[in-house]
Amino acid sequence: MPESFDNPSFIAYTKDESRSPMTLLNRRTFLNTSAAVCAATGLRLQLWTRAASSVEAVASGALLLGVDYYPDQTPENLWEVDARMIAAAGFTNVRIAEFAWALMEPSEGQFDFAWLHRAVDILHKNSVAVILGTPSAAPPPWLSDRYPEIFEVNAQGQKLHPGGRRFTCPTNKTYRRLSLSVATQMAQTFGQTPGIVGWQIDNEFTLGSSGRCYCEHCQAGFQDWLRSKYVNLEALNRVWGTAFWSQIYTWPLITTPAFSKCTFISRRNQRPFLWR
Repeated sequence: MPESFDNPSFIAYTKDESRSPMTLLNRRTFLNTSAAVCAATGLRLQLWTRAASSVEAVASGALLLGVDYYPDQTPENLWEVDARMIAAAGFTNVRIAEFAWALMEPSEGQFDFAWLHRAVDILHKNSVAVILGTPSAAPPPWLSDRYPEIFEVNAQGQKLHPGGRRFTCPTNKTYRRLSLSVATQMAQTFGQTPGIVGWQIDNEFTLGSSGRCYCEHCQAGFQDWLRSKYVNLEALNRVWGTAFWSQIYTWPLITTPAFSKCTFISRRNQRPFLWR
């Protein structure tokens, strides 16, 4: 996960063959040094002539070049410097805030967007447009603690745990309700904010390490979908050929197709339910 340029655990290693030990170089020093070298050699980092305003560039349909930026993980006294460096490097826009749910909503129903407003204002002042990301990919600890039913279960039947991102069941009603709540608050707060030119909904089409969720809520939804598709158990068992190896099902015993040496509940049957 991206962190502050000054975080010493995120470093570039360089080595002078004539010297030992290795020299440690953090990312901010690397960027500053690189910019100085480019300036000294007359090399321009801009890939095209920047518009007077990145917002104008978006409106005109000009080619844009953006970069992820994390003011939520960077000391606020560095935001101004970062914005100037981003603009100087020729970037027209940044994507921010997609992992900042804990700062936006420190406790359930209590929202704080003041810091995000300050970050957007600084970027806009430096002609860097903002794409705002909704933070549902990384729920805060209070949500995980209060609603443990949101955890994803992988194909081996193991429940995922918090501590990173993408550990939630995407079909869980509680998770969806709270995700919608924070996204709605963001839209109401930033919908007309100067400098914001777009939105990213959630983050990437991924589902943690499993790719699918096998929790009890998904299983209940799968059973409901099968009732709608096959109408009755006789039809389902006939189409699936479940008499082989004594696997004739009743509705409550049908599980989502998890890993097994052989399973009658094939992924072919599950896939339309997962992607409906």
